[in-house]
Formats: sequence, structure tokens, C-alpha cells
Amino acid sequence: NGTITRSEYAALLSRVTTLKPASSTSDVFPDLKTHWSKEEVNKLVALGFIDPSDYPNGFGPEKPLTRYEMMKWISTGLAKSDPSFQQALADTKNTLLPTPETYKGGISAEQIPYIALVKGTGIIEGFEDGSFRPSNTTTRAEVTAILLRYAKVEGTRADKYRALNELREVGT
Repeated sequence: NGTITRSEYAALLSRVTTLKPASSTSDVFPDLKTHWSKEEVNKLVALGFIDPSDYPNGFGPEKPLTRYEMMKWISTGLAKSDPSFQQALADTKNTLLPTPETYKGGISAEQIPYIALVKGTGIIEGFEDGSFRPSNTTTRAEVTAILLRYAKVEGTRADKYRALNELREVGT
């Protein structure tokens, strides 16, 4: 139940994905110059899972991973695994998420498509009350279960997931 860091998650996700970068990425984050996770983070940047512009002040490898970061990295990874997921991100930009945060705040407009993609594919269902708590941290146990589900979805097609198709229809 320990909290997972950005670097630990990057290492796990880079090992789970079957995608291969077309070319290697040079060191994007100066704070990783001598860090053990440098290669894994660089791989995820090269694959497009991690957007360096999301971390203008450095990657912060020892910072706890937020649930939103986890969802965004997974969603962008899916979008790289098959173009239909890229289209699903676009289609769900204006969707209505079936989660309490939609009505109470807590999910920004920018976060909606990434959360919709992981929810619609069943990778992340949220908590018992239906919330996603994107600003919370996550545990190693949660990440393990989520990465096992991600591995089954990567490389499939977005139209295979009924819940995602419903979120896409609402969004369009």
C-alpha cells in the first residue's frame, strides 16, 4: 500500500508496454541526469506517453504520482497503440463523465478525455462512490492491477469497448 513515485511508475509502464520508440530521446529532464529511471522516462517520452511540457520545472522523479498523471500516461499510450484511441480522445473531449466530480468540481475540462478513455476501456473504474480523485496519489497495489488491465487493452481498437463508445457518443 505504499505510495508510488513518478519514476517507479515510469519504470513499470515502460516495461509493460509492447510499443517500441522509433528513435531514442536525449535527456529531456535535467533532474534525471544521474537518476536510475532516466532510460525508462526517456523511453516513455519518445513513445509519447509523457509530454515534457507537463513538467516545465523538471520531472521530479521522487514526487508521488497523482492518479491523473497515471491516467494521462496510460491514455496517451493507448492513443499511440492504435489510431482509434486517438480519435476516442478527441470524441470524448466534451463528454459527460459519470462521476461525482463532474458535478462537484475536481475534474478540469482538460482531464475529461483521459479519464473517459481509462473508464471506458475498464482500465480504471474509480472508487466505490464512483469518484476518480485525480489529484490523489496512488498505491503500488492499485498501479499493479491497473497495469495488468492496461496490458490487455494496449493494441486493441477503441470501438471494442461499449462503455467507451457510449462516452464517445455523448461527447460528439
